[in-house]
Amino acid sequence: MKTGPSCILALVKQQVGQSGNLKQLLEQLNDFISWLDEMLKKASSQDLTVSISEAEKAIKEHNELKVEILAQQSSYEALKTHGTSLISGSSEDPQKEQAKQLLDKMEQDWTAVLDAWQQRMDLLKQYKNYLVNESCVQMTIFLLYISTCVL
Repeated sequence: MKTGPSCILALVKQQVGQSGNLKQLLEQLNDFISWLDEMLKKASSQDLTVSISEAEKAIKEHNELKVEILAQQSSYEALKTHGTSLISGSSEDPQKEQAKQLLDKMEQDWTAVLDAWQQRMDLLKQYKNYLVNESCVQMTIFLLYISTCVL
């Protein structure tokens, strides 16, 4: 049974008291990594707006994305902790090796999502500032033009 990221924390907590089920762990890791891939696409968007109000809206929406990402932080940490405990110890089990690789990928993807979010936020803020400055320059030119017409 596939589960979305919102259900992962509940399932991980449920399994902590049970003997580890690597198959379920692998499914949960794959689900979480798929969710991270979606978040990375959203956080990495390079679309820019054409107006100050649209730039402000894009910043607001990007902040909402951060809230969505951080809402999964406890799931990420629980999955990481539980997964690490399941694969600990020396074993030649191929599922344990696969789980270790997926745990590593999940950690890398989590960091990549947070980094991409920050880079996009910086870009949006810089672009909004550019639009504001450009608007000020245009207004100054317009006012200078008007003042010369009046004289």
